[in-house]
Amino acid sequence: MLKVYLFDTAWGLPNPSPFCIKLETYLKMTGLPHEVIREADTRKGPKKKIPFVEDDGELIGDSEFIIEHLRRKHGDSVDGGLDDAQRAQSYVLTRMLHDSTYWVLLHCRWVDPAGWAAVSTELFSSLPAPLRPILPPIIRRSLAKSVRAHGLGRHSVDEIMGVGQADMQALATLLADRPFPAPEVYGDFAMHEDGIGMARTFEAEFTGAVDRPTGPKAGFFSWVDGAPAEGYRAVRTTGDLAGNVRLRPRRNAPVAVVTGPYGARVLGPLLETAGRDDVRLCVVENRFFGGNIGVTGLMVGEDIARTLAAEPEGHRYLLPDVCLSEDRFLDGLTVADLPRPVEIVATDGLALRSALEPAS
Repeated sequence: MLKVYLFDTAWGLPNPSPFCIKLETYLKMTGLPHEVIREADTRKGPKKKIPFVEDDGELIGDSEFIIEHLRRKHGDSVDGGLDDAQRAQSYVLTRMLHDSTYWVLLHCRWVDPAGWAAVSTELFSSLPAPLRPILPPIIRRSLAKSVRAHGLGRHSVDEIMGVGQADMQALATLLADRPFPAPEVYGDFAMHEDGIGMARTFEAEFTGAVDRPTGPKAGFFSWVDGAPAEGYRAVRTTGDLAGNVRLRPRRNAPVAVVTGPYGARVLGPLLETAGRDDVRLCVVENRFFGGNIGVTGLMVGEDIARTLAAEPEGHRYLLPDVCLSEDRFLDGLTVADLPRPVEIVATDGLALRSALEPAS
């Protein structure tokens, strides 16, 4: 059986290494049988890097060359249907992510002080105590030199962040409006809170393909083992919102679903299937965080209030609970501060479908 050597998990992610995640994802998509072996010593790899694999006694290093080896041996079940133009686009994107975006990530983790604080705490906690003050700074200096030798490290922090933002914008532009992969591609939706599979999960719930919600009910990072149930891990609503409830519109009033720009891309096509011409989207522009922030979970009270103030009275406004933490938005406001009464709806397709059912 194929033996796959990967770093251990960290930060609640399958792996701290994007290249390990890339290889793991490929293996899940292909269904190739394999055994995962956790390894921290890069010297054991044929290219002194992780990940690497052992296949029929042959050691192969570097995720890109590993995947190419598996394609030659087992066929290309993932990209086999791409035409030449799509393959060329895939190659260009891969080169950008490997040779540009990765180095921005390296800077953020190993050079930037805030990133280094998180890396040093999480990745080196298992080191013997005498080595902790010695080995991590050596590794950090080595990687900082690599970033500078690459060329990215010679720029200012703002310029480096600009490169990363440009990479992400290019990726978003190329992937925009493409159909989501089929549900079976996602496996068990294990990375739901990272957004991977979230749209397909919501779709399955809304269309009735599943009979119970599959997403988390607490805040961001609710799955982190041992993390306290507070902050971004806290429950979204406490059940104490009853005191803030004002007279609500009638059940058969026109409905607006409050969401962010990215959520609108998912909800729009789904609401069209409901056959309701009295249901619309109320899209909230995120001015609080600015930039290209458009996820629903980062909507704040100030932006929602501004948007609802321009909406008609007497309509039902459905607000997903994902933007709340212990009944408060990220800017500290509550639903009582909004200019229109809202109905808090659990952020899953089943709850939204139930909220849209006409009055009996």
